[in-house]
Amino acid sequence: MKQKIEKALTVLLMIYAGSAVAEGKVNDLCHIGNRVDKLEIINYPQGYTSPVSIDEGRLNEIYKYKVEITELDDKESKKIVELLQMDYAEQEENVTNLRWRVNITSYQNKKCDIYFDGFGLCGKINGENVCFRHNEMIRWIESHISVFLHSVNE
Repeated sequence: MKQKIEKALTVLLMIYAGSAVAEGKVNDLCHIGNRVDKLEIINYPQGYTSPVSIDEGRLNEIYKYKVEITELDDKESKKIVELLQMDYAEQEENVTNLRWRVNITSYQNKKCDIYFDGFGLCGKINGENVCFRHNEMIRWIESHISVFLHSVNE
């Protein structure tokens, strides 16, 4: 009887382990390192509607705003590396209402594509479906877009 219980518990543990959601830091999927060199941000605002769902390909075709920074200063680079330490959890469901794309290029020319829905709750990291915990990156981007635009126009 004890062996049957142990086998049943082992099977349950294996089933649970197989269905457990992978978690980690965003930079675990990005591998950017400690220096960001370039940043590209595109956005399709929530106020705009689309007759079809917005996946990565569609967002890259219909975005309304694009900011490209080809050389970040040290302060901004460090902040982005810090923001890449936010937690994520993988999810099976595909996110189809993407509104933001943040393309990050490291000093070593490693690239990371991060997509967010309009609320910054879920999206994709290099093609992996994820949800974010305490997404400070999207809030930081929204608060700095005007600063980036101002520095580009100087």
